Order: sequence, then C-alpha cells, then structure tokens
Amino acid sequence: MNGFINWKQGLAAGAIAASILAAAPMAGAATQDGSVGASSTGTVDVQILVPNLVLVENLNDITLNYVPGGGNVSVPEPFCVWATPGTLYDITVSSLTNTGSQNFVATGASSNVNYSVEFDDNVAGTSWEAVTEGTTLDNGGSGYTPANNATPGCAADNSALRVTAVEAGNLDAAAADVYGDTLTLLVTPN
Repeated sequence: MNGFINWKQGLAAGAIAASILAAAPMAGAATQDGSVGASSTGTVDVQILVPNLVLVENLNDITLNYVPGGGNVSVPEPFCVWATPGTLYDITVSSLTNTGSQNFVATGASSNVNYSVEFDDNVAGTSWEAVTEGTTLDNGGSGYTPANNATPGCAADNSALRVTAVEAGNLDAAAADVYGDTLTLLVTPN
C-alpha cells in the first residue's frame, strides 16, 4: 500500500512540475513554448526591420557663366535620389545665406548677386517647382518617388535642380567677381 501512495504522490508531483514547465517561459524560450510529451512544438515570431533609408548622390558643382548682354543664365543639375522600397521622400534645399525666400544669394568680395532654384523629381525637367530656401518640398504632401533597387544608388539620375540668375538689375549690375554659395540638399522619408 505504501508503494501505491508513493507512486500516487510521485505522479501528482510530476503533474505539478509539468504544468509549471508548460506555463513558465524558459531562458531562450520561443514565442510560444511547447508542452511536455513524446514530441513538443513551439513557435517563434521572426521580425525583419527595414528602416526608411534614403540617399542623395551624383551631385556636381554648378557654374553659371554670364555673358554681358546675353540674358538670364540657367543651368540644370541632375542627381539621384534612392530609398528603400516603399519609401517616398521629401527634399529641403538650404543655403549658406539663409534667406528663407525664393531669392537665393551668392556672395562676392564686395557685393552679391541673386539667383533662384527649382526642383523636379524628373531628370527631364518637365515640372519645375520653385524652391524656397529652407522649406521642405513634399509633392503636395504625398512625397516623391525615388529609385528603389535593392542596392543603394541609381542606375541613372532621376531628379534635378535648376539654378537661374536673371540679368536685368542683377547680373548686369554686378561688379566683376566670382560669386559663390553652397546649397545643402536634405532628403528625408515622407
């Protein structure tokens, strides 16, 4: 009879231990642990986080060569915007002169000349948008579509800036000099 009682107590202790093991997570345990038995199945959730990454590249210096009496001077600058798949982007163009307006300023030794900047998310320049210095362009809130191949970068440029300096009252009134500014392009996920 004592053997029967010991066996019964052992069975009860084993059942309690099994229920504790099934309910309590173990170190390194899966999302859902299995239960004790001849076989056991557990599950593990897998998450792969791909952030919204962006890249602006293929930028070149812009030189406007003014010929007195030749009219306004305008130069396009194509470049690349890449982002991880599914990511749209916004772009902000800032200047060293920080005007907060559509009148950008290039400085010389003794005077300045004004210029404007436009942006198009198509390298062909079919829909130029006026840029206000330091103000984000977001395609009416919906963002622009970048290149999104698996490897960062573009096979070909997909966006462009256009810099224009007007002649009348600006270039034709400027002293002979080299006028300069630096534009900073900030591309962010939309």
